[in-house]
Amino acid sequence: MHGTVIKCYKSNSAYYGEAKEIRQKDLLNAKILSGIKTILKLNDFEKSKKMFEKAIKLEKRNYRVYLGYAVALVKMEQKKEASIAFQKAYAYSNSNFDVLFLWGLFLAENNEFQEAIKRLIEVHNYMPFHKEATYYLAFCYYQLGEFEIAINYAKKILSLDKEKIDAYIIIAECLLHLDKREECLKTYEKAFENSSDAKKSFKLYHSYGVALQNFDNWEEAIEKFEKAYQIDDKNFLAPYNLSLSYLKLNMKDKAREALEKTIELNPKHTISLYNLGQLFTEKQDYKEAIKYFEKAIKSTTDGGRFNFNIAFCYQLMNDYKSAIKYYEKTLEYDSKNIEAQVNLANIYSNMGDNKQALRKIRSAYIDNKENPDITILYAVILLKENQIFDALEKFEKAFELDRNLVIAVFGRCECLIKLNKPKEALNILNNYENTHGSKKDFLMVKLLAYLKLNEQEKSEYYKNISLELCDKITSLFGDDEWVNNTKKNLGENKD
Repeated sequence: MHGTVIKCYKSNSAYYGEAKEIRQKDLLNAKILSGIKTILKLNDFEKSKKMFEKAIKLEKRNYRVYLGYAVALVKMEQKKEASIAFQKAYAYSNSNFDVLFLWGLFLAENNEFQEAIKRLIEVHNYMPFHKEATYYLAFCYYQLGEFEIAINYAKKILSLDKEKIDAYIIIAECLLHLDKREECLKTYEKAFENSSDAKKSFKLYHSYGVALQNFDNWEEAIEKFEKAYQIDDKNFLAPYNLSLSYLKLNMKDKAREALEKTIELNPKHTISLYNLGQLFTEKQDYKEAIKYFEKAIKSTTDGGRFNFNIAFCYQLMNDYKSAIKYYEKTLEYDSKNIEAQVNLANIYSNMGDNKQALRKIRSAYIDNKENPDITILYAVILLKENQIFDALEKFEKAFELDRNLVIAVFGRCECLIKLNKPKEALNILNNYENTHGSKKDFLMVKLLAYLKLNEQEKSEYYKNISLELCDKITSLFGDDEWVNNTKKNLGENKD
């Protein structure tokens, strides 16, 4: 936009240049011309701003003064003040081409597309063959999702200039959104056929690559991004999109290299920092992963969401203290983060702090009562806390939510055993003998049931079955300390 602003001001400068000299007493014209020359030649926008402010004091109704003032403010990135200056210029000359066009571009660059269209339509009505105004109309309609209208304006540009690469890109990207694959890809090829500068255009290759990614043509997308990178190896978008293609194709090493290049060019590229953290997490290099997640946090005001990833790495390292710290930070950022609550519950449970575990799983359960995985974990922790009736109710509910959740059945059986109902538990287990009879969870619960029966009835029959189950578990799954101790105690009692 700024280049277009300067270009338009050259016409104003020429207008004033028609005078042979500027007399000292003509202060208004002198201030305006001085401001324009400062913009054009010296790039001293602070000085030009002051010159225009002096000119405004001399003549408050001259649109040229406000237009020049607006341009200086735009260059200084004082957007709010620039907007007011454009409005003033429009108020004093609502049909001037420069005012309408430059204000339209300013609005477009600040994502005020509806308002930009209003100004640019006026320009288009005055000059229907003005390429830049037509292009920005196409651009604004594209941003608003009015793809058919955007295509029509972009086609009009190509009728005036068939080499206009940006017009091809708008048409192709509109067709991409309209899911017209063949027309989209043909448009990119037309750009290469008709534009002499196409093979030098980073933007064209990059846009083409993104379209190919959207159509799941990841290999060809890589080729386009590599071309883009050859044209401009300082633009981080090419290696970033290469990394996405490599990740999709499971080419992890190449993805890592592309991500590292992206970060070299743009050290605060949040998604790349996060993706590198994920790659190192998969490699079980948790310390390196944490380093990138910490950088991701610092790269954005929305970085709190990455505390979860750091916590997860610490959890995998069995550094529960650090994991708890970062899961709590996650919950400060997002109090409804269910995964953080569930993982905290698991950590506290593993640490033997079932009261804290219950607090965390209860918080997760309140908002997710229909989630079978959360319900089953709630049941397991209740069982550990010996809250048998509550645990039984949750195991039963988990099974209602997901009939394939056999662990809920085994948990229910364990509750019944603790409630001195081993025969009822065994009746339930019999239904799973054929499908789960050789699974450890099944055999362990079955052993508990027969141990309870043996305890109740002091029967050699139940003791022998218990001993057989101990042998079966160790033969199938290797030594188990609790099973070995149980077998030892049974043998001693037998003697």
